[in-house]
Amino acid sequence: MSRILTRPYDERDRTAVLALFDQNRPEFFSAEERDWLEETLEAPDGPLFVVEADGEVAAFGGYELLEHYNRALIVWGMAARARHGQGLGRVLLLERLARIARETPATRWVVVDTSPASAPFFEKNGFETVAVWPQGYRDGETLHELRLDLSALTLDALDARLAAARQHAEAQLGAAP
Repeated sequence: MSRILTRPYDERDRTAVLALFDQNRPEFFSAEERDWLEETLEAPDGPLFVVEADGEVAAFGGYELLEHYNRALIVWGMAARARHGQGLGRVLLLERLARIARETPATRWVVVDTSPASAPFFEKNGFETVAVWPQGYRDGETLHELRLDLSALTLDALDARLAAARQHAEAQLGAAP
């Protein structure tokens, strides 16, 4: 039986998701972003997901399809502090990419804006940096804009990457104390 499950966010997950956010401050999120997260949880602009590890909410994120554009926006993306490095963030990202790839009409570009601390994660997963904005966030943090050409990946390739990421994360959970 799989120890990792990705499923749609449910309002019963709210406390756990806010705890994930709080665990990742100030390195990955500023305190000012918490209000935005709460708004997202109350009225999402697209699907939101949690990744459970051994029955516990261990990661959270979602995406929005930008109706008038040929792109989707990755929103949020966080893992429990104690779970960093176990591959759950990659599972969450690839799950979202696979779901975006299955949307109709097809979406070519997947974009994300993120902090300098998170940009390397996206680059390792095939995104390219298209802009860096010093003080691009209202709190003064530098903003990195990245994009991925989803049309360059087949569904089979995405599914294979997701399966490999899930298998890797399962192995990491097995190795965790």
